[in-house]
Amino acid sequence: MREKGVAKRYALAFVESAQAKGVLEAVGGELSAFAHVYEENPELRKTLMNPAIPKMSKKKIVVSVLKTMNLSENCRRAVALLLEKGRVDFVTDVSDRFNEIMDERLGRVKVKITSAQTLGGADLKKLESTFAALTKKTVKLETRTDSSLIAGIVARIGSRVYDGSLSNQLRLMNIKLGGEA
Repeated sequence: MREKGVAKRYALAFVESAQAKGVLEAVGGELSAFAHVYEENPELRKTLMNPAIPKMSKKKIVVSVLKTMNLSENCRRAVALLLEKGRVDFVTDVSDRFNEIMDERLGRVKVKITSAQTLGGADLKKLESTFAALTKKTVKLETRTDSSLIAGIVARIGSRVYDGSLSNQLRLMNIKLGGEA
């Protein structure tokens, strides 16, 4: 739990800095890109977390990666600070918190939709407008499919779940009829 607090504090500081410079969304995207590279490259993670490797060597490696990725100076400074403070392993959590705070400030909400079948464009537009009306925010949909739902969808906004799946309706009906869940 303490790690989540650390990530949130760094993310908040990075958001404040990026927003003051008018580069909030750009830094959010770049930080996510670096976090992805960090997570997908075990050798990079192992090297940066190895206490036997001098900080200067680690810094050179990170600078090289950041330059190769062509990331902005704002993102470079953020990642360099995480490295300097021994917090580079939190980069994914920091990136996630950064994007959550950014979305909140920009009046956006992420809605995770799980459906029994792949949804078409018209269905996605309808869901987007429905949840935009419900939340009074701009909606970012994330979709995935799960055939175990049988039919319908499950929508998740933060910790709130809207379960309109046939599998859930059958489960609830079974409970009402005295069966086990």
